[in-house]
Amino acid sequence: MPVRPRIRMSAVLAGTVLAAALTAASPAGAAAGAVAAPCTGWTMTSPAAGATFAVGAALRIGIARQASAPQKTLTKVDLYKAVPGGTPTLVTTVWQGSQPVTATFTLAGKVPAGLAGRYLYRATAGNCTVEGKAFTVA
Repeated sequence: MPVRPRIRMSAVLAGTVLAAALTAASPAGAAAGAVAAPCTGWTMTSPAAGATFAVGAALRIGIARQASAPQKTLTKVDLYKAVPGGTPTLVTTVWQGSQPVTATFTLAGKVPAGLAGRYLYRATAGNCTVEGKAFTVA
């Protein structure tokens, strides 16, 4: 009977190895700020560029699609922290699903506490993204 070697590692090392493996296997972990190809025929209509919202304020995310756009289905909307001169950092996914869009798509919500700064939204439709304009949370 062959002898199988035993590998022992501490819980800290095991957690580090697991976190590294998950990061390497995850596109979001590998390049959270990376942008897929832009979506032709899609635009982010709100929030408007330069808009300012108070923490807890109502907020609408508007996305429009032209009939000729090759991608027809919205799959995700993410919130990113805007980094001046750098790559935006993913904060959270605010909506995920599979929503066919014929003209417009609107999400309503509130600005969460503890998020003062500049942000933007990115929406994913198939293998492309549409990026909104930066807005401020004060």
